[in-house]
Amino acid sequence: MSSRDILQPLPGLREFFPEFWAEIDFIISKMRAVSLRYNYQEYEGPSLEPIELYQAKSGDELLGEVYHVYDSEDRHLVLRPEQTPTLAKMLAREQQRYSRPIRWFSIPRLFRDEGVQRGRTKEFWQLNVDILGEKSVAADAEVIALAIDIIKECGVDPQKFNVLVNHRSLLNTYLESLGVDNPSAVIQTIDRKMKYIQSWVISDLISKGMEESKARNESMLIRKLLNASGDYLAKLKNELPDEYTSYLEDFETIERDVMSSEFEKLGIDGQTREKILKMTAIKGRKEEFFDRLGTIDFPEESQSAIGELKTLAEFLEGFGVLDSVLFDLSLARGLDYYTGIVFEAFDASGDIVRALCGGGRYDDLVQVLGGQPLTGVGFGMGDVALLEFVRKNSTRFTPEDYSVDIYVAPIKPAQGPVAIRLAQELRESYKVMCNPFKWKIKKHFNIADQYGAKYAIVIGPRDVEQGTCNLRKMEDGSSEDIPMTELRKRLKDLL
Repeated sequence: MSSRDILQPLPGLREFFPEFWAEIDFIISKMRAVSLRYNYQEYEGPSLEPIELYQAKSGDELLGEVYHVYDSEDRHLVLRPEQTPTLAKMLAREQQRYSRPIRWFSIPRLFRDEGVQRGRTKEFWQLNVDILGEKSVAADAEVIALAIDIIKECGVDPQKFNVLVNHRSLLNTYLESLGVDNPSAVIQTIDRKMKYIQSWVISDLISKGMEESKARNESMLIRKLLNASGDYLAKLKNELPDEYTSYLEDFETIERDVMSSEFEKLGIDGQTREKILKMTAIKGRKEEFFDRLGTIDFPEESQSAIGELKTLAEFLEGFGVLDSVLFDLSLARGLDYYTGIVFEAFDASGDIVRALCGGGRYDDLVQVLGGQPLTGVGFGMGDVALLEFVRKNSTRFTPEDYSVDIYVAPIKPAQGPVAIRLAQELRESYKVMCNPFKWKIKKHFNIADQYGAKYAIVIGPRDVEQGTCNLRKMEDGSSEDIPMTELRKRLKDLL
C-alpha cells in the first residue's frame, strides 16, 4: 500500500472529524437521553465475540457480512455485527441477578463487511434497547414508543416517518395452513422483496441497452420512486425521465411477477402463491388494516397473533404514538430469532430507503445459548440512516459547535499563569478558552472570533499589578476595565 493510500480511510470506514462527530454525538445523546427517561439501564459488551455465538441464531446472511479475526490461540472471533446475541449471552449466565422485567440499552460500535451505499457503512454506532422477562404486549408497545420518541426528540415531525408493524407468528401460521414446507425461507423471501424488484429493474434496464454499472445506479433512483410518497414523489416524477415513471405505473404487476417467480423457485404452486401475494398486500392504519384482515381466511392458529396486534394498537394509542404506525403484513424481518411482533421505521417520503430502526420479539434466544427461558423484545437503531434523515427533516438539529463563552488572552507570556488560573476558575460556570502563548493580541482576537467567543478577557502587565482586566465584547469591539473582584458578578449579568 502506497503512502498516499495509507492516508485514505478504508472503504466504508469513517473518520470522525470534530464537526462530524458533533453530529453523531447529537444523535447518540438523544438515544441515551430518551432511553434513560424510560428508565432503561446502560450496559456494554466486548467488541470481539466467538463466531459460534452468531452461528447459534443470527442466520447465514449476517454471517456472510462479519469481519473475521483469529487471536494468538487461533480462536475464530468476529467483530460484533450486532448486539442482541451479546445481550443474550450475558443474561444466559447472569439473569438470576436481575429482577424482571430487565430494561437494558447499549450504544456499541458495530461492524459489517457489506456493500457500501447511501445509508449503509461498514462501521456504525447502534442503539440497542431491550426489555426482557415480560410477555405482555405492553412491553412490545413500550419499545416501539421509545423508538418513536427518539426520532421525535431529534426534532422530526411524527408525520415524516412510519413505523411498520407485523407479527411473525401470523406469517408462520398462515403459511403453514397453506401447506408451505419451509415458512422461514418464504419469510426471508418476503423480507427481500424490494431487493428482488430492484434486481429485476437492473436486468430490465440492461435489456434496453443500458450499461450495467449505470443500470445499478439508476435502479436506486427507481427504487426510491417505488417507495416515495407525498411531495417527494411529486418531485421525483418531475425530475426523472418518463420511462422511469412507467415502473411506478406498472409497480403492482412488476411486484406480483417478481415475487411470484421467487416463490416458484421455492417450489410453491400457483394457487398458494396467489394467496401469499394477497395476504402480504394488506397494509394500513389501524382501522383499515384490521378491516382488511377479514378478507383473508386465517386459520385458528393465527387468531392469537391477530389478537396481539389489536392489543398492541390499543397500547400504542395510550402511548400517543399510534399516528406514526402502519400495520403491514409484508414486513418480515429476516433474522431467524424473531418469534412475535416485529417492526421497522422508514422515511415516509421514501427518499431514504434504509430502515431507521428495526426490531421485534425473540422468545428463545437466551435459552438457545444455554440459559433459562427469557422472553425479550427490542430494537436496533443505527446512526447512519437516522443522521441523514434528521439532517433533512429536523427542526431542532443543533450539533455541538465547539463555540466558547469567554476567551482569556494574556498580552505577554509573563501574564500566562494569571490567565490560566482565571480560565480555570471561570470554567466552573462557562466554556472558556485560553491560549497562554507568545501571540500578538490580534491573533488572540482572531481565534476568539473563530470559536464564537461572546467576550474576551485581556490581561496585561498593568492589570496584574492593579488587580484588573479588560473585558471586551467580541460582537462590536466595545470594552471596559473591571476589577478582578467584580468580574464574576459582571459576567453573570452579561451571560
